[in-house]
Amino acid sequence: MPLPYLEQPSVSYGKDAEAAMALSLGKPVVFYCDQEQKRRFFRDVHPLSRLIDFRTGVAVGAMATDSLAEVSELLRRIFENEMEYILEQPKPDYLRLKEKLTGSVVRLQTNDPMLTETFWNHYHNR
Repeated sequence: MPLPYLEQPSVSYGKDAEAAMALSLGKPVVFYCDQEQKRRFFRDVHPLSRLIDFRTGVAVGAMATDSLAEVSELLRRIFENEMEYILEQPKPDYLRLKEKLTGSVVRLQTNDPMLTETFWNHYHNR
């Protein structure tokens, strides 16, 4: 089940922990922010926007929007299995999967040899 995240002026560790847990379990998280600057922060910078699904090792990302209509549309698309994505390859061996409505990166594949080695060392030793 997706988790809507309502950004508020005060910081709440509980909300951050819930969002992090949902993302680490591979569940979609929709961040709603009432300002463009905060939306960009959650979409592009916030550490919760890029986590790893502990079961699969796949990078997962949150979707961030400043529109309640987009929150509703994202939830509808998630429940009806109608999500739309754009696949980008900004450089060789580096892929970004973006959610089409918000432009949020929801999956990454890096070409960084250190990160790739670390990832495979962890998941091959299970």
